[in-house]
Amino acid sequence: MELIYYSTSTTPADKLLAKLLAKTLEQNKRALVVCETEEYQTHVNDTLWNPRAVLLPHARATDMYPEEQPILLSLSDVTPANKAEFVFYLESSDFAHAEQYNRAVIIASSLDEKRLQEAQQFAQQNSTVQLKCWKEADGKWVPA
Repeated sequence: MELIYYSTSTTPADKLLAKLLAKTLEQNKRALVVCETEEYQTHVNDTLWNPRAVLLPHARATDMYPEEQPILLSLSDVTPANKAEFVFYLESSDFAHAEQYNRAVIIASSLDEKRLQEAQQFAQQNSTVQLKCWKEADGKWVPA
């Protein structure tokens, strides 16, 4: 399983998320987006429905017919109804169940040392996890 850590400096986390979700859909994969709070989940929902920026089909895990949605927003990473293969963690949401997905992505605003250490520990404790870390530098993504 692949664990990818993104450290953003100028790109807002929700904008990076939208780009990564668009690529996920291009690969015909399903995704789960885990937010720590209802408020941030509402913000992400609004971002993904913004026709000026991006328009990605999605729903909250509590909405009707979640199993039909290619992208679900949730407060938990427990097995989603849409059978997501990729999971995206925002804010400081817990990624304890990340190993049940093919790919887990952690998006942190600026270099969050604590979050990065959590990802490194998770990878060390799970022999099947391959950790890749990226940071934003001068408008480009470079290995961290």
